Amino acid sequence: MDFVFPLLVACALILLPTTHSVSPATKTKLPTPLSLGLNELAAVLSDSDKPKIGRAKNLWKALSNGIDVWNGGDEVSLSPPTLRETRKHFGPLPWDIPTISQSTCGTLKFLICLEDKAEVEAVLIPSDKRTTLCLSSQVGCNRACSFCATGRMGFTRNLSSEEILAQVYYARRYAKEYQMPPLQNIVFMGMGEPLDNVNEVKVALRQITDPFMFNFGSGHVSLSTVGPSPQQINMMIDLPCRLAWSVHAADDELRKFLVPTTRHSMEELRDAFSNV
Repeated sequence: MDFVFPLLVACALILLPTTHSVSPATKTKLPTPLSLGLNELAAVLSDSDKPKIGRAKNLWKALSNGIDVWNGGDEVSLSPPTLRETRKHFGPLPWDIPTISQSTCGTLKFLICLEDKAEVEAVLIPSDKRTTLCLSSQVGCNRACSFCATGRMGFTRNLSSEEILAQVYYARRYAKEYQMPPLQNIVFMGMGEPLDNVNEVKVALRQITDPFMFNFGSGHVSLSTVGPSPQQINMMIDLPCRLAWSVHAADDELRKFLVPTTRHSMEELRDAFSNV
């Protein structure tokens, strides 16, 4: 894993106000393909005892390009058996996109309304030759950073891996729809502290970088963290991404003022980062 230090550029997201009562994430009546790995998907898409790995790869190729395989019309190029088994076993993606806004500089922000009515935002940031997706790992955040809008709203719940991957799916779709440069980079710098949701983030990272899934190079994916604890930092060993440490202040007292949930010294955290 590459280690980026210090973090110079951050992506700031502001959650739109909501009056919904939010409960933990619920399961859909039918799963989504985003919830399965390639081999699992191959087994589901089979109409015999033999897994259909080719069908799984073709479906993931469509999903990785942001194609709606349920309502995509002519852009859906799946074979009839693959399309039949997909629509048999999987329902349409259950999330709504109630708001999309684009600034004069081209940056595009979209709001995802989840099944339990919780809401998260993701941001597409274009440059001359490429676009970067800034995505979220939690609804809210319990790190309570004093300068952060998400930190001030408090923590609601973790996102599931498929809710994280949904942001990548929609980002690919909107990057093409709004004629942005190719989406090549992903940064976990949106809502939430990724290491407080490390298990789901790990699953999402592996599917983001799988060559038969979203196919992002590990050097094009960065995870930003405040480093909640040495133990959590050590859990990031061998993950397929670059690591950015959100220091905010090198002085322990000032950092604790800025990040009130700080429990470890800079020296302790530094030593943990040196192991990953």
